[in-house]
Amino acid sequence: MDVKNTLEDCFSFPGASSLMYLIGKGCGLRFYRRLKNASTSDYLKTFIDYKREEGWGEFRFELGNGPGKIYLRGGFESRGSISSSEPVCNFTKGFIEGFLSGVFRKNLKLKETACAAKGDPECIFEVLV
Repeated sequence: MDVKNTLEDCFSFPGASSLMYLIGKGCGLRFYRRLKNASTSDYLKTFIDYKREEGWGEFRFELGNGPGKIYLRGGFESRGSISSSEPVCNFTKGFIEGFLSGVFRKNLKLKETACAAKGDPECIFEVLV
């Protein structure tokens, strides 16, 4: 959160949010590549386990034939943020996008449709098709 707040001090809110998203996307893709090289076969379970251990919160993936959703309860970005009228989980959204784009070998986009920082019970990211 200190990195995010410092970026906001330097670049204002929209610029800092964009940077956090882009950094997250690159980190998510690199995380996927590390898992791929480690020969793990269940990428989503491994993602959930690693991120829980790192204190990111509790993830749940609902990915099927149609548009998917990713649920996050207790996410570190919303947990560390003041109340907001807009979703705040830009790094997390980018990270998930980068990770899933690697897993599915296509450029995926997400939209955060609910955010705990807005007062929602959990953060929800929808896969855009």
